[in-house]
Amino acid sequence: WKFGLVVNGMGAVVSLIVDVVIAITKFTHGAWVIIALVPVMVVFLVRLARQYELEAQQLEHDVPDAVAAPIMRRHVVLVFVDRLDLAAARAIQYGRVVMPDELRVVHFAIDQHAADQLAEEWLAHGTSNVPLDLVECPDRRITRAAVEAVARELTDGQTEVSVLLPDRKYRGVWHRILHDQTADEIVREVSRLPHANVTAVPFHLDTSRAEPTEITVPVAVPAPAPATVDGSSNGNGRVDPGADGHVRAIGSVGWRQHTTVEGRIRTLRVQRMRGTATLECVLEDETGAASIVFLGRTLVPGIEVGARVRVRGTLGQHHGRLAILNPEYELLPR
Repeated sequence: WKFGLVVNGMGAVVSLIVDVVIAITKFTHGAWVIIALVPVMVVFLVRLARQYELEAQQLEHDVPDAVAAPIMRRHVVLVFVDRLDLAAARAIQYGRVVMPDELRVVHFAIDQHAADQLAEEWLAHGTSNVPLDLVECPDRRITRAAVEAVARELTDGQTEVSVLLPDRKYRGVWHRILHDQTADEIVREVSRLPHANVTAVPFHLDTSRAEPTEITVPVAVPAPAPATVDGSSNGNGRVDPGADGHVRAIGSVGWRQHTTVEGRIRTLRVQRMRGTATLECVLEDETGAASIVFLGRTLVPGIEVGARVRVRGTLGQHHGRLAILNPEYELLPR
Protein backbone atom coordinates (compact mmCIF):
# COMPACT_ATOMS: atom_id res chain seq x y z
CA TRP A 1 0.00 0.00 0.00
CA LYS A 2 2.94 2.35 0.53
CA PHE A 3 4.15 1.88 -3.04
CA GLY A 4 0.60 2.38 -4.32
CA LEU A 5 0.30 5.54 -2.21
CA VAL A 6 3.48 6.98 -3.77
CA VAL A 7 2.37 6.14 -7.32
CA ASN A 8 -1.13 7.52 -6.88
CA GLY A 9 0.22 10.60 -5.08
CA MET A 10 2.58 11.39 -7.96
CA GLY A 11 -0.31 10.91 -10.39
CA ALA A 12 -2.47 13.28 -8.36
CA VAL A 13 0.26 15.97 -8.32
CA VAL A 14 0.81 15.72 -12.09
CA SER A 15 -2.95 15.85 -12.71
CA LEU A 16 -3.23 18.94 -10.48
CA ILE A 17 -0.43 20.70 -12.43
CA VAL A 18 -2.17 19.90 -15.74
CA ASP A 19 -5.49 21.15 -14.38
CA VAL A 20 -3.96 24.42 -13.22
CA VAL A 21 -2.29 24.99 -16.61
CA ILE A 22 -5.52 24.31 -18.49
CA ALA A 23 -7.55 26.47 -16.09
CA ILE A 24 -5.20 29.44 -16.63
CA THR A 25 -4.71 29.17 -20.39
CA LYS A 26 -8.20 27.99 -21.40
CA PHE A 27 -10.40 29.60 -18.73
CA THR A 28 -12.19 31.91 -21.14
CA HIS A 29 -12.49 29.16 -23.78
CA GLY A 30 -14.80 26.96 -21.72
CA ALA A 31 -12.54 25.60 -18.99
CA TRP A 32 -14.58 27.50 -16.41
CA VAL A 33 -17.41 25.03 -16.97
CA ILE A 34 -15.22 22.12 -15.90
CA ILE A 35 -13.85 24.09 -12.94
CA ALA A 36 -17.40 24.73 -11.76
CA LEU A 37 -18.75 21.23 -12.39
CA VAL A 38 -15.93 19.09 -11.00
CA PRO A 39 -16.40 20.10 -7.32
CA VAL A 40 -20.15 19.57 -7.65
CA MET A 41 -19.64 16.13 -9.20
CA VAL A 42 -17.10 15.17 -6.52
CA VAL A 43 -19.48 16.14 -3.73
CA PHE A 44 -22.32 14.25 -5.43
CA LEU A 45 -20.27 11.08 -5.92
CA VAL A 46 -18.95 11.17 -2.35
CA ARG A 47 -22.46 11.49 -0.94
CA LEU A 48 -23.67 8.73 -3.28
CA ALA A 49 -20.91 6.38 -2.12
CA ARG A 50 -21.70 7.21 1.51
CA GLN A 51 -25.37 6.43 0.94
CA TYR A 52 -24.49 3.05 -0.60
CA GLU A 53 -22.27 2.26 2.40
CA LEU A 54 -25.03 3.14 4.86
CA GLU A 55 -27.53 0.98 2.99
CA ALA A 56 -25.09 -1.93 2.89
CA GLN A 57 -24.46 -1.63 6.64
CA GLN A 58 -28.18 -1.66 7.40
CA LEU A 59 -28.81 -4.67 5.15
CA GLU A 60 -25.86 -6.65 6.52
CA HIS A 61 -26.52 -5.93 10.21
CA ASP A 62 -27.25 -9.08 12.25
CA VAL A 63 -27.92 -11.22 9.16
CA PRO A 64 -27.20 -14.55 10.97
CA ASP A 65 -29.64 -13.66 13.75
CA ALA A 66 -32.29 -12.60 11.27
CA VAL A 67 -31.95 -15.84 9.28
CA ALA A 68 -32.13 -18.00 12.42
CA ALA A 69 -34.98 -16.03 14.00
CA PRO A 70 -37.95 -18.21 15.00
CA ILE A 71 -41.00 -18.07 12.77
CA MET A 72 -44.27 -16.70 14.02
CA ARG A 73 -46.83 -19.11 15.45
CA ARG A 74 -49.71 -17.94 13.23
CA HIS A 75 -49.95 -16.76 9.64
CA VAL A 76 -52.90 -14.57 8.74
CA VAL A 77 -53.66 -13.50 5.17
CA LEU A 78 -55.83 -10.45 4.59
CA VAL A 79 -57.14 -9.71 1.09
CA PHE A 80 -58.10 -6.06 0.68
CA VAL A 81 -60.90 -5.61 -1.88
CA ASP A 82 -63.07 -2.69 -2.90
CA ARG A 83 -65.49 -4.76 -4.96
CA LEU A 84 -66.00 -8.33 -6.09
CA ASP A 85 -64.55 -8.71 -9.57
CA LEU A 86 -62.09 -10.93 -11.43
CA ALA A 87 -59.06 -9.15 -9.97
CA ALA A 88 -60.35 -9.63 -6.42
CA ALA A 89 -61.25 -13.26 -7.15
CA ARG A 90 -57.71 -13.91 -8.39
CA ALA A 91 -56.22 -12.44 -5.20
CA ILE A 92 -58.58 -14.54 -3.04
CA GLN A 93 -57.66 -17.64 -5.00
CA TYR A 94 -53.98 -16.96 -4.40
CA GLY A 95 -54.66 -16.44 -0.71
CA ARG A 96 -56.29 -19.87 -0.52
CA VAL A 97 -53.30 -21.46 -2.27
CA VAL A 98 -50.98 -20.06 0.41
CA MET A 99 -53.00 -22.08 2.98
CA PRO A 100 -52.58 -19.74 5.98
CA ASP A 101 -53.91 -20.36 9.46
CA GLU A 102 -56.56 -17.74 8.79
CA LEU A 103 -57.77 -16.14 5.57
CA ARG A 104 -60.08 -13.14 5.57
CA VAL A 105 -61.27 -10.68 2.96
CA VAL A 106 -61.40 -7.08 4.15
CA HIS A 107 -63.46 -4.26 2.67
CA PHE A 108 -63.18 -0.73 4.03
CA ALA A 109 -66.67 0.66 3.95
CA ILE A 110 -66.55 4.27 2.82
CA ASP A 111 -69.97 3.84 1.22
CA GLN A 112 -72.50 1.83 3.24
CA HIS A 113 -74.65 1.06 0.19
CA ALA A 114 -71.66 -0.35 -1.70
CA ALA A 115 -70.67 -2.36 1.37
CA ASP A 116 -74.15 -3.88 1.67
CA GLN A 117 -74.15 -4.72 -2.02
CA LEU A 118 -70.75 -6.42 -1.68
CA ALA A 119 -72.04 -8.50 1.24
CA GLU A 120 -75.03 -9.64 -0.86
CA GLU A 121 -72.78 -10.57 -3.78
CA TRP A 122 -70.47 -12.39 -1.39
CA LEU A 123 -73.25 -14.69 -0.23
CA ALA A 124 -74.81 -15.03 -3.69
CA HIS A 125 -71.57 -16.28 -5.29
CA GLY A 126 -71.03 -19.01 -2.72
CA THR A 127 -67.93 -17.46 -1.18
CA SER A 128 -69.28 -17.56 2.38
CA ASN A 129 -66.62 -20.17 3.31
CA VAL A 130 -64.14 -17.28 3.28
CA PRO A 131 -65.14 -14.61 5.82
CA LEU A 132 -65.68 -11.06 4.63
CA ASP A 133 -64.89 -8.25 7.08
CA LEU A 134 -66.58 -4.91 6.47
CA VAL A 135 -64.46 -2.35 8.30
CA GLU A 136 -65.93 1.05 9.04
CA CYS A 137 -64.01 3.90 7.42
CA PRO A 138 -66.13 7.04 7.81
CA ASP A 139 -63.25 9.49 7.27
CA ARG A 140 -62.38 7.79 3.93
CA ARG A 141 -58.74 7.41 4.97
CA ILE A 142 -58.30 3.93 3.59
CA THR A 143 -54.54 3.76 4.09
CA ARG A 144 -54.86 4.55 7.79
CA ALA A 145 -57.66 2.00 8.17
CA ALA A 146 -55.50 -0.61 6.44
CA VAL A 147 -52.57 0.03 8.79
CA GLU A 148 -54.85 -0.23 11.83
CA ALA A 149 -56.38 -3.50 10.57
CA VAL A 150 -52.96 -5.07 10.15
CA ALA A 151 -51.69 -3.67 13.46
CA ARG A 152 -54.57 -5.31 15.31
CA GLU A 153 -53.49 -8.70 13.99
CA LEU A 154 -49.91 -8.08 15.13
CA THR A 155 -50.70 -7.16 18.71
CA ASP A 156 -50.11 -10.68 20.10
CA GLY A 157 -46.51 -10.74 18.86
CA GLN A 158 -46.96 -14.26 17.45
CA THR A 159 -48.58 -13.50 14.11
CA GLU A 160 -47.17 -12.97 10.63
CA VAL A 161 -49.55 -11.01 8.41
CA SER A 162 -49.59 -11.11 4.64
CA VAL A 163 -51.70 -8.55 2.81
CA LEU A 164 -52.81 -9.34 -0.74
CA LEU A 165 -53.86 -6.48 -3.00
CA PRO A 166 -55.60 -7.03 -6.35
CA ASP A 167 -53.39 -5.19 -8.83
CA ARG A 168 -55.26 -4.27 -12.00
CA LYS A 169 -52.83 -3.80 -14.87
CA TYR A 170 -54.01 -1.30 -17.48
CA ARG A 171 -52.61 -1.25 -20.99
CA GLY A 172 -52.43 2.51 -21.64
CA VAL A 173 -51.00 5.44 -19.71
CA TRP A 174 -54.37 7.23 -19.90
CA HIS A 175 -56.08 4.42 -17.99
CA ARG A 176 -53.44 4.58 -15.25
CA ILE A 177 -54.02 8.31 -14.84
CA LEU A 178 -57.76 7.75 -14.40
CA HIS A 179 -57.24 5.48 -11.37
CA ASP A 180 -55.91 6.56 -7.98
CA GLN A 181 -52.74 5.35 -6.29
CA THR A 182 -54.32 4.11 -3.05
CA ALA A 183 -52.78 0.67 -3.44
CA ASP A 184 -49.28 2.16 -3.65
CA GLU A 185 -49.89 4.10 -0.45
CA ILE A 186 -51.11 0.94 1.32
CA VAL A 187 -48.00 -0.95 0.22
CA ARG A 188 -45.72 1.82 1.44
CA GLU A 189 -47.32 2.28 4.86
CA VAL A 190 -48.31 -1.30 5.77
CA SER A 191 -44.90 -2.67 4.84
CA ARG A 192 -43.35 -0.48 7.55
CA LEU A 193 -44.97 -2.62 10.25
CA PRO A 194 -42.82 -5.49 11.59
CA HIS A 195 -43.87 -8.94 10.37
CA ALA A 196 -46.28 -7.37 7.86
CA ASN A 197 -45.87 -8.28 4.21
CA VAL A 198 -47.69 -6.84 1.21
CA THR A 199 -48.04 -8.65 -2.11
CA ALA A 200 -49.72 -7.29 -5.22
CA VAL A 201 -51.55 -9.97 -7.21
CA PRO A 202 -51.61 -8.76 -10.83
CA PHE A 203 -54.59 -9.05 -13.11
CA HIS A 204 -54.11 -7.85 -16.70
CA LEU A 205 -57.15 -6.24 -18.25
CA ASP A 206 -58.09 -6.97 -21.87
CA THR A 207 -56.33 -10.33 -21.64
CA SER A 208 -59.39 -11.99 -23.15
CA ARG A 209 -58.84 -10.09 -26.39
CA ALA A 210 -55.09 -10.44 -26.38
CA GLU A 211 -53.30 -13.18 -28.25
CA PRO A 212 -51.99 -15.92 -25.95
CA THR A 213 -48.26 -15.88 -25.39
CA GLU A 214 -46.47 -19.04 -26.39
CA ILE A 215 -44.03 -20.25 -23.75
CA THR A 216 -41.62 -23.05 -24.51
CA VAL A 217 -41.08 -25.32 -21.53
CA PRO A 218 -38.40 -28.05 -21.63
CA VAL A 219 -39.83 -31.52 -21.84
CA ALA A 220 -39.56 -33.39 -18.56
CA VAL A 221 -37.62 -36.62 -18.27
CA PRO A 222 -39.91 -39.59 -18.99
CA ALA A 223 -41.59 -41.24 -16.03
CA PRO A 224 -39.78 -44.21 -14.50
CA ALA A 225 -40.20 -47.50 -16.29
CA PRO A 226 -39.43 -50.99 -14.98
CA ALA A 227 -35.84 -52.13 -15.35
CA THR A 228 -34.15 -55.47 -15.39
CA VAL A 229 -31.96 -56.58 -12.53
CA ASP A 230 -28.72 -55.74 -14.33
CA GLY A 231 -30.09 -52.40 -15.54
CA SER A 232 -29.26 -53.15 -19.18
CA SER A 233 -32.80 -52.65 -20.39
CA ASN A 234 -35.53 -50.19 -19.46
CA GLY A 235 -38.35 -52.73 -19.77
CA ASN A 236 -39.25 -52.26 -23.43
CA GLY A 237 -36.30 -54.07 -25.00
CA ARG A 238 -34.12 -51.00 -25.65
CA VAL A 239 -30.46 -51.19 -24.85
CA ASP A 240 -29.22 -48.69 -22.29
CA PRO A 241 -28.38 -45.54 -24.29
CA GLY A 242 -25.23 -43.89 -23.07
CA ALA A 243 -23.65 -46.99 -21.57
CA ASP A 244 -21.09 -46.82 -24.36
CA GLY A 245 -20.04 -43.33 -23.28
CA HIS A 246 -21.82 -41.43 -26.04
CA VAL A 247 -23.72 -38.31 -25.01
CA ARG A 248 -27.49 -38.79 -25.05
CA ALA A 249 -30.37 -36.33 -24.99
CA ILE A 250 -31.82 -35.94 -21.51
CA GLY A 251 -35.34 -36.46 -22.84
CA SER A 252 -34.42 -39.92 -24.15
CA VAL A 253 -32.94 -41.26 -20.92
CA GLY A 254 -34.97 -43.92 -19.12
CA TRP A 255 -35.29 -45.02 -15.52
CA ARG A 256 -32.16 -46.66 -14.04
CA GLN A 257 -30.13 -46.19 -17.18
CA HIS A 258 -26.41 -45.58 -16.90
CA THR A 259 -25.83 -42.78 -19.36
CA THR A 260 -23.89 -39.69 -20.28
CA VAL A 261 -25.70 -36.38 -20.73
CA GLU A 262 -24.63 -32.79 -21.03
CA GLY A 263 -26.31 -29.42 -20.82
CA ARG A 264 -26.49 -26.11 -19.02
CA ILE A 265 -27.08 -25.73 -15.27
CA ARG A 266 -30.37 -23.84 -14.98
CA THR A 267 -30.76 -23.76 -11.19
CA LEU A 268 -28.57 -24.49 -8.20
CA ARG A 269 -29.76 -25.37 -4.70
CA VAL A 270 -27.64 -25.79 -1.58
CA GLN A 271 -29.37 -27.29 1.44
CA ARG A 272 -28.94 -29.61 4.38
CA MET A 273 -30.89 -32.86 4.32
CA ARG A 274 -31.12 -34.21 7.88
CA GLY A 275 -27.76 -32.80 8.81
CA THR A 276 -26.05 -33.80 5.55
CA ALA A 277 -25.02 -31.09 3.14
CA THR A 278 -26.44 -31.50 -0.36
CA LEU A 279 -25.73 -29.63 -3.57
CA GLU A 280 -28.46 -30.08 -6.17
CA CYS A 281 -28.68 -28.54 -9.61
CA VAL A 282 -30.98 -28.88 -12.62
CA LEU A 283 -29.21 -29.82 -15.84
CA GLU A 284 -31.10 -28.84 -18.98
CA ASP A 285 -30.70 -29.38 -22.70
CA GLU A 286 -33.04 -28.87 -25.67
CA THR A 287 -35.03 -32.04 -24.88
CA GLY A 288 -35.53 -32.00 -21.14
CA ALA A 289 -34.08 -31.52 -17.67
CA ALA A 290 -32.90 -33.69 -14.79
CA SER A 291 -31.55 -33.13 -11.30
CA ILE A 292 -27.90 -33.68 -10.53
CA VAL A 293 -27.23 -34.26 -6.82
CA PHE A 294 -23.89 -34.18 -5.00
CA LEU A 295 -24.39 -35.68 -1.55
CA GLY A 296 -22.22 -34.52 1.33
CA ARG A 297 -21.01 -31.40 -0.46
CA THR A 298 -22.01 -27.76 -0.44
CA LEU A 299 -19.55 -26.62 -3.09
CA VAL A 300 -18.26 -28.27 -6.24
CA PRO A 301 -15.65 -26.28 -8.20
CA GLY A 302 -17.07 -25.12 -11.52
CA ILE A 303 -20.63 -26.19 -10.74
CA GLU A 304 -22.49 -22.88 -10.94
CA VAL A 305 -25.53 -21.40 -12.63
CA GLY A 306 -24.99 -21.10 -16.39
CA ALA A 307 -22.09 -23.56 -16.56
CA ARG A 308 -22.09 -26.27 -19.21
CA VAL A 309 -21.40 -29.71 -17.78
CA ARG A 310 -21.17 -33.29 -19.02
CA VAL A 311 -22.15 -35.86 -16.40
CA ARG A 312 -22.10 -39.63 -16.32
CA GLY A 313 -24.15 -41.78 -13.96
CA THR A 314 -27.36 -43.73 -13.39
CA LEU A 315 -30.71 -41.98 -13.47
CA GLY A 316 -32.50 -42.74 -10.21
CA GLN A 317 -34.81 -41.02 -7.78
CA HIS A 318 -34.10 -38.38 -5.14
CA HIS A 319 -36.96 -37.06 -2.98
CA GLY A 320 -39.53 -37.78 -5.66
CA ARG A 321 -37.50 -36.30 -8.53
CA LEU A 322 -35.54 -38.05 -11.26
CA ALA A 323 -31.88 -37.42 -10.54
CA ILE A 324 -28.34 -38.64 -11.01
CA LEU A 325 -26.62 -39.01 -7.65
CA ASN A 326 -22.90 -38.22 -7.26
CA PRO A 327 -22.12 -38.43 -10.97
CA GLU A 328 -18.80 -38.14 -12.71
CA TYR A 329 -18.68 -34.71 -14.29
CA GLU A 330 -16.69 -32.74 -16.81
CA LEU A 331 -16.84 -28.96 -17.29
CA LEU A 332 -17.40 -27.79 -20.86
CA PRO A 333 -16.67 -24.43 -22.50
CA ARG A 334 -19.63 -22.05 -22.31
